Amino acid sequence: MEFRCIQDCSQCCIEREYYPSKKFGKIGVLILPEEKERIEQLAKINGLKISILPRIGISEEENSNPTKILAYQLMGIEPNGNTCPFLDTETSDKSPHGGFPCKIYNKRPLACMTYPLIESEPITLD
Repeated sequence: MEFRCIQDCSQCCIEREYYPSKKFGKIGVLILPEEKERIEQLAKINGLKISILPRIGISEEENSNPTKILAYQLMGIEPNGNTCPFLDTETSDKSPHGGFPCKIYNKRPLACMTYPLIESEPITLD
């Protein structure tokens, strides 16, 4: 399968999966621990308020809070989790296909760079 990112298409900024129940909104963009500080700094530089929540954690004891966070999620700016805060939806400078520019395109998270290469079908282990 070959995929070529089209800058400013906006799909990875908007098209994410819902949690198992739509009432919880969409899943945030996966942020690795080594990306978190950089993303927070980019938000500060761009004057953006962002919300990064723990997504995957592990604990040393059963039924206890995580002691180590393995991944975070950058939440969207709409109540249902849509629209990445780095997507410049206020610009009149849209792409030819109607997409908006990403304010951090050259420094975007790995999850954005690899979109749409996500396995969405259930996987079974033998």
